[in-house]
Amino acid sequence: MSARFWEDRPLDALDTEQWEALCDGCGRCCLLKIEDEDSGRLFYTNVVCEYLDSERCRCTRYTDRCLLVPDCIKVTPQVARTQR
Repeated sequence: MSARFWEDRPLDALDTEQWEALCDGCGRCCLLKIEDEDSGRLFYTNVVCEYLDSERCRCTRYTDRCLLVPDCIKVTPQVARTQR
């Protein structure tokens, strides 16, 4: 993978490995969220997923995260456009 690979093509053209490489370890995806049923808007809480290593800001079960936590966010072009 080339350095700054995301500049070489549109984000929609990135493959899964490239999307994974974009992770900057902010841990925001590990914050538990509450969804407003009426608006569909997400609100972040200050509660984190049990698999977050808060010292490294990384998931301790990253490979299996979507199996262990079914509503875990997997970053895709669509998610990147809509999540704030």
